[in-house]
Amino acid sequence: MIDPITLIATARATIAGVKQAIALGKDASELFHQFFDAKDAVMKEKAKPTKKSLQSVNAQAMQFIQLAEEMQQIEEQIKISFMRRGKTNLWMDFLRERNRIVAQNKADEIEADKAKAKRAKEIEEVVTVVLLAICVALVVTLVAWGTMEYVDFMRK
Repeated sequence: MIDPITLIATARATIAGVKQAIALGKDASELFHQFFDAKDAVMKEKAKPTKKSLQSVNAQAMQFIQLAEEMQQIEEQIKISFMRRGKTNLWMDFLRERNRIVAQNKADEIEADKAKAKRAKEIEEVVTVVLLAICVALVVTLVAWGTMEYVDFMRK
């Protein structure tokens, strides 16, 4: 995981590049890719911040909120840029595909969590059966030992 300070610096550099490309009216597909990668990284870090940061929690929270807001504005500018160039359909396709991927990722994550829970339950059941078997073996051993001691006692 990249540290928050580097992440913020990278996102800000990407934002500056996208702003410049939009201002010049250029087709900056590669910058858009970098922008959305940076946006995803920022949103993931915002959702689950790393513990190792030199910043205070308040400063880190404010930076991520401001950065998320700025990235939302840039995304809106990218959308307008697509529409100005007559590529509204491409933008709509992008939104549909992004939503599909997000939904698939969530479904995969839920499935992985279910599989993990199922595996944990299976392990718990195996441990329970093994402990039960050990207890039964211990009881049988104690009964056998007690019986043998009783037989020896009765012979004397």
